[in-house]
Amino acid sequence: MFNVSDVYCFNTGYKRNKVKEITKMNLTWFYFHCVLATVILVKDYNGTLEDALNDFEKKIGLYTEPDTTNTETPPFYIPPIQEEESVIDSNYADIK
Repeated sequence: MFNVSDVYCFNTGYKRNKVKEITKMNLTWFYFHCVLATVILVKDYNGTLEDALNDFEKKIGLYTEPDTTNTETPPFYIPPIQEEESVIDSNYADIK
């Protein structure tokens, strides 16, 4: 007879026990991202996310003060004043 470990996988050419070793996945990064996303969502919901990020930025030396300059809102566009006659040309108006 034959040993199970000697049977080759048709797709890869590896022995079956080697295929099992390859397919074992390390899910540490997946769980880390899930926990990190959950923490960010909860802190954002509670309103403490920005304070925590500012504290973290101060610890690593990337914090910059918020911009406090007062800027006026830009005025909306006002088209130049034209004479009455040039606004609507009656020669091209479709009058019925």
